Amino acid sequence: MAVYKIKMRTNDLIDQQGIQPLSEFFSERDDSNALDDTERPTDGEYFIVGRRHFATDSPTGRGTRGYIAYDVSRKRLVFLKDYWRAHIKSSTPEGEVLRLMRSEGVRNVPTPIAAGVVQDDAGVKQQTRTWQAQLPPDQRTKCPSPTQEHYRLVVKEIGQRLDEHESTKELVEVMFDALSAHKQAWELTKLLHRDISAGNILIYRFTDINGKLCVIGLLIDWDLCKFQCYLETVSRPARSGTWQFMSARLLRNPGKRHEVADDLESFVHVLNWMCFRFCLHDLSEKPDILKTCILALYEEQGVENDEEIGGTHKRKQIRSGEPPIEVDPDTPLSELLKDLASICRKHYLAVDGPALKSKPRGALAVDVASRDARSEKYQRIAAAHRLANVSGSQQAPVETGAETLKDHQEMYGAFACVLAAPSELWDDVKRTTDRFQLPEFKKSPVYQYSAEQSSRRSSNSKRSLEGESADLARPGSSKRLRSSTAGLQSLEEELEEAGAAHEE
Repeated sequence: MAVYKIKMRTNDLIDQQGIQPLSEFFSERDDSNALDDTERPTDGEYFIVGRRHFATDSPTGRGTRGYIAYDVSRKRLVFLKDYWRAHIKSSTPEGEVLRLMRSEGVRNVPTPIAAGVVQDDAGVKQQTRTWQAQLPPDQRTKCPSPTQEHYRLVVKEIGQRLDEHESTKELVEVMFDALSAHKQAWELTKLLHRDISAGNILIYRFTDINGKLCVIGLLIDWDLCKFQCYLETVSRPARSGTWQFMSARLLRNPGKRHEVADDLESFVHVLNWMCFRFCLHDLSEKPDILKTCILALYEEQGVENDEEIGGTHKRKQIRSGEPPIEVDPDTPLSELLKDLASICRKHYLAVDGPALKSKPRGALAVDVASRDARSEKYQRIAAAHRLANVSGSQQAPVETGAETLKDHQEMYGAFACVLAAPSELWDDVKRTTDRFQLPEFKKSPVYQYSAEQSSRRSSNSKRSLEGESADLARPGSSKRLRSSTAGLQSLEEELEEAGAAHEE
């Protein structure tokens, strides 16, 4: 196995003085290996990496690779993420995003140590030359292909994957922490993540200053985030995210503006997805039906106006107001799933309106001219039926919607309410083996993803902090159409008309 020494220049190092605590429950031990200014190397710091902990298998996209790295100066293990990022004004480098958030008090996001564009000894940045090749602009947004720059990010925490939760309550707690990070990022820095997925929420286990083992959730991979000011002014929006967890409205409308509501809906899809995999539910022993349900909800794809769309089944499920999965009804998890389904339904009623506009049942026209004995019989029975319904019961009130996903309040409260329940109530929700690894799922995208992640697992290994999957081909620009979404992969960042000019 080859071993490499990676240098992060002095200008790439992030001052830790202004970094706020990772968690309100986190009391970090004194770092005996911390360096003062007199000990810090003058030419930068070095990190040793070996075998890649993660690497994309996509021939296009950002070429993301992840390493468990050894911090030579501090004698500790950290995580190093290496990828190519779009060099556009609307995209803020991930290291700057993390520094800003942690400086402003956003918790449950990684601690940045160093970040910057890779340069040679002469100070020349490693960039692509796609703009020199005169590549055609994006078909929908009409923006030119951007220069890509080679970028590295080093963060302190090494987390575990979300599918390695030890109990269902731990799963919900970790997701609540990630939701809290999302809420703080939006309220304190006006940053929207735009890629909420099962792969971007991690479990971080640590021993606090008192020797107690603690568990918190981390929301990672902020490389697709945008500031509110940009989201509100872009004239030709472009979607981003991981297909399986994107909101139904984004999947159905590629040109829709990305809103807080889209990210919040993604949290619901992540929780449902994890429950389908690891909780005992109504389809646990019906793998064929389960696979059909999963493929319809999360893998649906079609083409409209040369753009890939989906979300039809998601939208129908959301508008029903019922969760797509039924677990033990007398548990906090069941209450949470139902509350989240209700919250999403109310929002869709507000933003989409009624599903179908139809005339009242009593307003059907009667064709008097064509009446015969049979039709007159139908009319007599129908009239009696309507009269009985009117006199025997009151008409159900028309349900009105409310934009319950425009901010975090409703969803934040729903999570908090069930987590406040006594722990013994959570004991009835048992963790099962991964249902997506059943034989019936073989050759399906979800099986391939699940098996791939399981093959990386060992009894003592930690999951990488930035374990994102490969980028998908950009919708509308690929010459081939995907028959499946090929695992949990983030969409390559699409270009948008406003603010997408090349940086100098």
